[in-house]
Amino acid sequence: MKKILIVLFSVLLAVSLVSCSESNAPEGDNTTPGQENVDDAAAAGDATQATGAPAAPKKPGYQQQAEAMAKTNVNFSSEEYDFGQVKDGEIVRHTFKFTNTGSNPLVVQRAKASCGCTVPTWTKEPVQPGETGEIAVEFNSKNKAGMQTKTITVTGNFDGNINKVLRIKGEVLPASDK
Repeated sequence: MKKILIVLFSVLLAVSLVSCSESNAPEGDNTTPGQENVDDAAAAGDATQATGAPAAPKKPGYQQQAEAMAKTNVNFSSEEYDFGQVKDGEIVRHTFKFTNTGSNPLVVQRAKASCGCTVPTWTKEPVQPGETGEIAVEFNSKNKAGMQTKTITVTGNFDGNINKVLRIKGEVLPASDK
């Protein structure tokens, strides 16, 4: 069992590294509707029935929590940031600010980037009505020459759809061009 877990982890790590090395590949969630990624499937538990037939995929815990909470409205000051042109290897940082415009506390359950080169951090405590919170994003442009668009899927108790998609975009110039 230990060997299987080590092999599975190694394969997942290799796939993650390869998927982030494609600088001009289209960005987005690598799952199709109704299909969970490996991390989410593990969090949701085994999706097979006693008959061996696959059961409907379970939603990960963070999605279940967001769906179960009282909904509230959110207003992002912007949902896209264009960082312009940067040299290969520069770190781009941007903070997306949002306001809870609803009547219930807003809780961001998760913020997930489309690539490992982009790391989001977010306000963890509930944001009370009328108050503001942040999603800070850091993009490492090393070995990412060309036009780039990275997405950050934010899951929370948002009214309408529990997921909001934020984007950062721009051009990474080879180190010798700028």
